[in-house]
Amino acid sequence: MDILRGGNKPPAPVKLSSLVAAAVLCPAALSAHPVKWSGTGKVTSLNNAAAYPGVAVNDPVEVAFSYDSNPVVNGLSALQMLPGVYHFKAEFIGNIDLKMSVKIGAQTWEAALPVSEKNGTHALHSLSWDGGGSPDTFTVLLSSTDNASFPSFPYSGANAGRRMDLVLNDTTSPCDLLDGQSLPRGGSDLSQITDASGSIAAGFDTLRFSLDLPSIKVIEDVPKIPLAFNRTMTGFELKWFGEPGAIYQLVKSEDLEEWEEVSIHEGLDEDITVPVGSFLTLPERCFYKVIKL
Repeated sequence: MDILRGGNKPPAPVKLSSLVAAAVLCPAALSAHPVKWSGTGKVTSLNNAAAYPGVAVNDPVEVAFSYDSNPVVNGLSALQMLPGVYHFKAEFIGNIDLKMSVKIGAQTWEAALPVSEKNGTHALHSLSWDGGGSPDTFTVLLSSTDNASFPSFPYSGANAGRRMDLVLNDTTSPCDLLDGQSLPRGGSDLSQITDASGSIAAGFDTLRFSLDLPSIKVIEDVPKIPLAFNRTMTGFELKWFGEPGAIYQLVKSEDLEEWEEVSIHEGLDEDITVPVGSFLTLPERCFYKVIKL
């Protein structure tokens, strides 16, 4: 990773590539792209083993699900519990592009729900606390009654409605899994999740599983924008190509943890050039990246 250093002697020009954007920016402002989760665990129970041949309690499980990073918030409620402390309830609708898969041995169960209707599916649902209270609960639900499709669903029982779900809980205090008005994104703090469990069901035939908490990961497929770093007579400048009509946010960080906005720019089908400081005013180390809003 290239490092921008300030001082009396400027460095030679270098080429920087923008970093993958983490969830440290306002989620509502970013362009849409997939947020991908994964984790491993084991089968915890089967109430009708004959309905899921080849599956047994304690069998290893691989789980993955993904959704669009920028859905519409619907049904948001905020109940004030204490002065300055609110309990948020929200569902996320629109083009959520929700997908989930569960692999057990050689068998894979898959479900998809491209669109979640208003006041309908609760396919992506959150309960969270403002002010660090607990618990935070994040629910992923795909059901045939809510028009989810199931491209692969190994099952030998009678014809019945299909369902796949996963619930993540953060019961520590303060808990940082959820923000009341946004979905978790790549870079979200998963260290305090205290429970992760889900199920596969057809009618009353239910297969339940749990995830090993350290195995849970979330990434976000944010398109990288090539960023050039050049030396000028007085300092430094950053340059990237601006697509016509696109809006870009330039941000910086000294530690790759906390990011702050530098400026906003509109693409005009030409290079965007931004002076970022003189040799004497820049910190010893500084990182930059560009986000397409």
